[in-house]
Amino acid sequence: MTQPVPETRLSSSVTIRGERPGDGAPIVHIWYVCNPDLSRTTVEEYHGFVASMPKGNPLYRLVAERDGRVVAVGRAIQKFWVASPGSADVSINVRPEQRGQGIGSALYNRLEDAARDFGAERLFTEVRENQPDGLRFARKRGFEPTDHVSRLSRLEVSAARDESYDVLEERLREQGVTVKSLAQLGPDDIDVLREWHRVDMETAQDEPAAEAYDVSFEVWRDSIMKQPGVSPDSAFAALLGGRIIGVTKVQRAGEDAGWHAGMGVRRDFRGRGVARLLKWRSIQWARSNGIRYLYTGNDKHNPRMYSINERLGYVPLPGMVELVRSL
Repeated sequence: MTQPVPETRLSSSVTIRGERPGDGAPIVHIWYVCNPDLSRTTVEEYHGFVASMPKGNPLYRLVAERDGRVVAVGRAIQKFWVASPGSADVSINVRPEQRGQGIGSALYNRLEDAARDFGAERLFTEVRENQPDGLRFARKRGFEPTDHVSRLSRLEVSAARDESYDVLEERLREQGVTVKSLAQLGPDDIDVLREWHRVDMETAQDEPAAEAYDVSFEVWRDSIMKQPGVSPDSAFAALLGGRIIGVTKVQRAGEDAGWHAGMGVRRDFRGRGVARLLKWRSIQWARSNGIRYLYTGNDKHNPRMYSINERLGYVPLPGMVELVRSL
């Protein structure tokens, strides 16, 4: 639920206002300018992300204009994807040449007020490791690191290293483990979807995080699985005896990129190579569907998955440092 935003004049040339439908192109461009090493979101995808948010969940979106040109963007959203009530996420991106002029500060003040209005008790944000000015900005406003860093990496799909995954697949098949897409299992089969959701939520509890990932089945089905770039063909489950024991998916981004959007294997079946097989199946799908680059993020406290990515040929990128402050 996007909140109405009054317009504020910061100076004779700078205005802070709510986002409008025509702002999509400059918003995604500013994000890319601030993160040129990551995938380039399309305008259609951006609008799709906004549309996929759960109905009624507070979402506050701002832009800053200088002489009629969008030069910065900000967003505050209630964290519907965690179990902890009272948490909100804020993000601000300012064009490099416009920094140090009070625009980011004005956006942040408005976003903090908005978060307070919808009942937030904690504000989270993420800053790239290679953006020291962003880290200083956050620390100056009372944000402290949570000790969680998402270690980002990128794979050139055509150069992925095949470490005898055919042998791994055959070994697991002999043990009764197979991999199928959600399209094969039935994207509208309510029993399949509920089991998939249970595995996703169960395995997420073991992921290192400041706040545990936890969403209801309805939000997972209608929002998480309906985000742009997610499709039944790019979501994969490992099965044993018809039971789902692991899940993952690839989320397309832009013209030729994608993100690994989640990976989880049930505790009793870890250490057998199931996660490696799911990862490899995702890469095979990407190769067959025009994806040139795959991106992923692994918490620094999850070295096992990071090592799997390194063996496959993923190249490290500056990570995302998570910070939080109490309101």
